[in-house]
Amino acid sequence: MASTTTIRTPRRLAEHADGRDIASTAAGHETVDQRRCECEERSRSNTATVDGVEYCPDCGVVLSDCQLERSEPGWRDPEDRRLGPSQGQQWVNTGTTIGWDASTGGRFRRYNDRLTNQERSLVSGLREVRSVSAGVELPDSTRERAAYWYRKTAQERLLKGRSIEAFAAACVFIAARERQYPVTVDGLAEFSPVTSSKTRHHVRVLQSELDAPVAPAHPRDFLSLIVSRLEVEPAIERRAARYLEEVTAHELHVGKHPAAVAATVVYAAAIDGDIGLTQAAVSDAADVSTVTISRQYQSVRECVDNRLR
Repeated sequence: MASTTTIRTPRRLAEHADGRDIASTAAGHETVDQRRCECEERSRSNTATVDGVEYCPDCGVVLSDCQLERSEPGWRDPEDRRLGPSQGQQWVNTGTTIGWDASTGGRFRRYNDRLTNQERSLVSGLREVRSVSAGVELPDSTRERAAYWYRKTAQERLLKGRSIEAFAAACVFIAARERQYPVTVDGLAEFSPVTSSKTRHHVRVLQSELDAPVAPAHPRDFLSLIVSRLEVEPAIERRAARYLEEVTAHELHVGKHPAAVAATVVYAAAIDGDIGLTQAAVSDAADVSTVTISRQYQSVRECVDNRLR
C-alpha cells in the first residue's frame, strides 16, 4: 500500500479564512516572524510557498510573510475618501449643467436656482477662462492656474462693475506669463470678446489688487512658437538661438517687444540659411507688424556680423 503525504495549508491562511487576525494573539500580540516551526529539524529547502507566503508543509507554521497592504481602510468616512480624480479649479461643483429640456424644464430650473449670484458669475467667468485657454492652446496646468486667479478675483469681489470677459482674459495672460508660456495680449484678443486695451487695464487691476506677478517676457519664450508656426528646419532654430544669445548679451532686447525680437532673429537666421522667408510671414507668425521687424533687423544684423568677424 503506497504511503500518502498530507500537506497542510498555512496556518496564517487558515486563521484568515476563519476570520481571525494572525498578526496578533490574545496572549501577547505575537507576530508572524516570532513563531517557530514545530519541525525544527526540517530543512528550509523543503518549505512551501503560496502567494509569497513561505510555510512548513507539515505543521503549517508561516516562516516568512509578505508585506501587509497599506491601502486606505474600508471603514474610512465616505466624505473623506480619496476616490476618483481631484476636483479642479476650472469647474464649479454646484448646480447642474444638463441643459434645458422642454418636458422637465421646471425641474432643471429649480436645480439652477441653487446657484447664488456670485456662483453664477463664477460659472460664466470660468467658462470664458476655459474658452480663451483653449484658443491659445495652454497646457492643463496653466489652465488650472488661470482658473485659480479668476477664483481669487471673485473672492476679493473685484468683479463688481467690471467686465467678466476682460478679467478672464487677464487671468489667462497672468497664468501664462507665470509659466513662461508665449502669449501676448494681442494674441488673446483673437479669442476674447474684449479688446486688448481693456485686457491690459484689467491686468493692471490684478497687479495692484492681488499683487499678481507679471514678470517681463523674454524673447526666448517666443522662439520655439514662431519656429513651429513657420515650420522651418531645426538648423534654422539652432542658428536663431545663437543669434538671440548675442542679441541678449548686448542687451538689444531691452525695451522692445519680445516676440518681435524673436521673430527678427528667426528672419535673420533664415536669410543666412538661404530660406525664402518674408517679413510678412514672420510677422504673422509672431503677431507683430512688418514695420517692427524691419526696424529691428538692422541692429540684429550688425550684432550678428560683429560676432562672425
